[in-house]
Formats: sequence, C-alpha cells, structure tokens
Amino acid sequence: GAVERLGIPALKMSDGPMGVRNEFPDDSWIPVGHSDDYVSYGPSNSAVAATWNPERAYVSGRTLGAEARGRGKDVILAPGINIKRDPLCGRNFEYMSEDPYLIQTLAVPFIHGVQENDVAACVKHFALNCQETERLWVDTVVDERTLQEIYLPGFRAAVQEGESYSLMNAYNKVNGVHCSENKELLDNILRSDWGYDGTVISDWGSVHTTKEAAESSLDIEMSVTYDFDDYFFAKPLLEAVKKGEVTEASVDEKVRNILRMMFRLKMIGPEAAERKAGSYDVPEHWQGNLDTAREAIVLLKNEEQVLPITEDRLRMIPAGEPNRAPKKRRIAVIGHNAEHNHAGGGGSAEIKALYEISPLLGLKKALGGNVEVVYAQGYYIPGKKDVNEVNWQESSLERQVMSEEDAESPGQKALRKEIEENREKLLQEACELAKTADEVIFIGGLNHDYDVEGRDRADMRLPYGQDVLIEALLDIQPDTIVTLVAGSPVEMPWRDRVKALVWCYYSGMETGDALAEILLGKVNPSAKL
Repeated sequence: GAVERLGIPALKMSDGPMGVRNEFPDDSWIPVGHSDDYVSYGPSNSAVAATWNPERAYVSGRTLGAEARGRGKDVILAPGINIKRDPLCGRNFEYMSEDPYLIQTLAVPFIHGVQENDVAACVKHFALNCQETERLWVDTVVDERTLQEIYLPGFRAAVQEGESYSLMNAYNKVNGVHCSENKELLDNILRSDWGYDGTVISDWGSVHTTKEAAESSLDIEMSVTYDFDDYFFAKPLLEAVKKGEVTEASVDEKVRNILRMMFRLKMIGPEAAERKAGSYDVPEHWQGNLDTAREAIVLLKNEEQVLPITEDRLRMIPAGEPNRAPKKRRIAVIGHNAEHNHAGGGGSAEIKALYEISPLLGLKKALGGNVEVVYAQGYYIPGKKDVNEVNWQESSLERQVMSEEDAESPGQKALRKEIEENREKLLQEACELAKTADEVIFIGGLNHDYDVEGRDRADMRLPYGQDVLIEALLDIQPDTIVTLVAGSPVEMPWRDRVKALVWCYYSGMETGDALAEILLGKVNPSAKL
C-alpha cells in the first residue's frame, strides 16, 4: 500500500513466469473479467532452458518485463530457478533445469531483460523448494557442500551478476527452519556472503511468526487472505516493536530495502519522470515468443527418416482416370493436446493469453488446402468445475488429505466407469481414423491437471490411458510420429517401437506454429534436454 503523506507509491506485483497474470479485485481471487488484461503468452522457463541459448532467455525476460510494465506492475514474480530434484514435482514446468550451471547461465540474461523495463525481477523460490507435497512444512535437510554446489549457484548468479532487485523466499524449511525466517539463508548467505541489498519478499502465506521473521532479512510479507492488518508484519509487528520484542532498527532496515528498490525502478527519486511505460500485446513480443518456441522443441528420436514430413510425401496422388481430380494426402492428428490450450492453468503461472496457436491449428495453417488434416481426440479427460466455482488460491495453504473411503465412494466408482466407457469409445474412433491416413501424428503428454502448483504427480506414467492408445496406433501405423507436450518427464514403455519422438515443453502462444515448422522440416530441431 501507498504511504501518501510521505509520497511513497503503492508497490504492485504480479505473477508469473510465462506472462503477466490477469487482474483481480483487492479482496478476491476471482478474476475481474474485463478485456484489458489479455497478454502475450511466453514459453515456460523449462522451454527457455531447453534452448540452451542466453539470447533467447534475454528476449523472454525483456518481453515479460515490457508487458509487466505495460500493465502497470512494479515487480514480476519470475524467474523460477529451483533445482529440479524430483521428477514428480508439480511445478517443474516453471523451473529451468536440473543443472546449476545452465540455470545461472540463463537466469542472468533473463533478469537483465526484465529489469531494463524498470520492472523488478523477483527470483524464486529461495531455497531448496523441490516439491509441492507438504510444501509449507517439508524440511529439506542438506549438507553444506550440496547446498553450495547444487542449490545456490543459480541464486548467487541471479543477485550478484543479474542484480535482481528482489527475491522471494520459499515455503519449505531448510535444516529445520522455515525459509521466511531462516537466518543462515537470508542473513549469513544472502546478505553477508553475497552482499545483497535488494528486497526479500515472502511467498504468499509462507510467514509463520512475527518476531523470528522480523529479526531475519525478510522485508515484505505477502499472503492469500484478505485480513491484511492481521498479517504477521502488520499490527502484530507494530505491537512487537512497542513491547521491545523487535527493534525499530530492524524495521528501518526493511524499509530501506523497499525504498532502494523503488528508487532503482524510478518509482521515486529524481528520475521518476523518466520511467519506462512498457507495452503489451505487440507483434514484437509475439515474434520473440515464436523464435524461442522454435528453439525449445527437442527431437528425441528419428529413425528411417520418418521426420521431417517432406513435401514429396505430401504431394497429391495423381488421378487414375482422365478428368478426375487428384487425391489429397491425408494426415491424422490424434490426441487431446493437439487442440488443447495450456495458458489458463498451472496455478500462479496461469495467464489470460491474447491467443494460443494449438498444434492442430499450426499444422493446418502450415499445410494449407491441398492436404487433408483430420483430427480425433484419442483419449478422454474428465471435466472439471468452472474456475469461478473452485478457488485453488484461497485453499492453497490448507493440508488436503483424501481418505480411503473418499477414494472408494459410490461417486468415485461411477466416475471411473464413465471414464472407462469414454476412453474406449475415443480409442476406437482414433484407431479407425488412423487406418484411413497416409500419416499419423500423435500429440499427447501432460497438461495442467498434472503440471500444476500445489500438488505433485503420483507417478511418471502418461495419464488418461495414453500408453494404450499409442501402442494401438503403432499397431496400425508403425511410422506414427509421437509428440509429447509436457513440463515434466514421463515413462515411455513403447519407446523402442516408436521411430520418431518429439518433446515439446509448454512453449507459449506460438507453440503450434513452431511445432508444425519442426515436423514439416521448415525449422531444424535444436533444443536439448
């Protein structure tokens, strides 16, 4: 909030890593619903990292920063650079890599790109936040060498080389102490060893005490509830200072860190009139996202030159009789992810995309009218409640446990039967379509039911019966091209049978165009795991 009597403006923050999140009222997590908060949907951090290209990281950061500033934001809560330690982590798609060197190499230009727009990057989550299960209470126990060699290099580079104006603490404990009040992390390492003078912001709801948190180098407390005056750093902190439990000097230091960031952002001070205005939903950003998506797609396997689908393979078959039209080649595109849009899911990574090119749309655009592209969903995904009925944000701090009785309730059994019936129906439809096609492209993988904040996956299997479908398609067409769109690794029990295998992270609004260019040989696949 603003302090108008001192000329201090309000500090406006927004998620997230792939684009500026839609607008919410001050006291609700239900979207406002106006048309002015559509934004460009950028590649996920995992997609950016797959390019292995610092220039693409810089452009992604620059686009995000410009759009945040254009939307009137001061802090964008990105990038996420936690080490991918657990392949089941629901937020792996938001993070860059398992490798600390790759993270530090790409995080620094990303931050520079963001902050050249007079917007603060907020690097997250410091530190050792590697799972969503029990994320507010799990204790990550780590020895000094592992901490310094694996988990901290990215953050050290982010604050020392990237000069990130802000940083977000993690939910979890480290060696028994919550990150929001962990003096070893915040005081000894961040402030003392690394000389950091930026602003430390809590993850939303990660603060558990007043005195301990106030005595550490945490500057701003944020949460998901609307009782703002009752936050640990609100009235309770004022009372603690009055009672002498917390020194006024420690509060002064936090204020200095906040004002210093505002000064750097030209929110206050002599250069305030020169602050950049930013822009959003502009062609330059769309082109940058397309260029990054082109470099973010990984060719995992290609035998017998199944890829690319060349123009020779797509030529119309000459007519067998005079005065008869030639026959179009037929491509069967099978799989829910061929037409599914991903921008609106994932938790705090969700955004309201101005547009999103699906793989099916990208292929049809690229092929034109002389090739017949037919589609089958292939696998069944049970419906979900409307987003306005279920608010994950407000319940994100609750412990959620399903009992054995809940799992075996009559409603669950009925749902299971419905799923099995629909799954068999869609499987048969896909197989019949595959029998009529010259080329078969399967596009499946995960979605934000699985790559999502707040929970981890139970296993690494492809959901929705996709393995059965892939095996059936390979029985019909051994040259079936398998493309997986996902943010986390999956098991591939059929991989020895597949000749062409393509991996595509959530690559933003231009995913479909980029993927089509790869499959058709217009762009050479260059991304790495």
